[in-house]
Amino acid sequence: MAKSVNKVILLVPVGKDPEIRSTTGGTLVANLSLATGERYKDQEERTEWHNLVFFSRGAEIIRDYVRKGHGFTSKARSRPVRGMRRTPARRSIVRRLL
Repeated sequence: MAKSVNKVILLVPVGKDPEIRSTTGGTLVANLSLATGERYKDQEERTEWHNLVFFSRGAEIIRDYVRKGHGFTSKARSRPVRGMRRTPARRSIVRRLL
């Protein structure tokens, strides 16, 4: 089997303020939403939301430095978890665990 690369690089503004919480064991967890978009020739725009999850030290950095509208760069391997929202728009959601 050929070797593959599992890497995602996102360079976009933050869509909303990060959500910070801690687990029952005391581990800090930060959830961050980023939006990427594509525009097609017929001027239809498609937006895909990326929900990033950070743990421990990464969550501390997100809590202290990241706010809505700030530029954000993420470069890491990912484990995507796909799901569909139960809304009429049926947007695609991708969660990346970093």
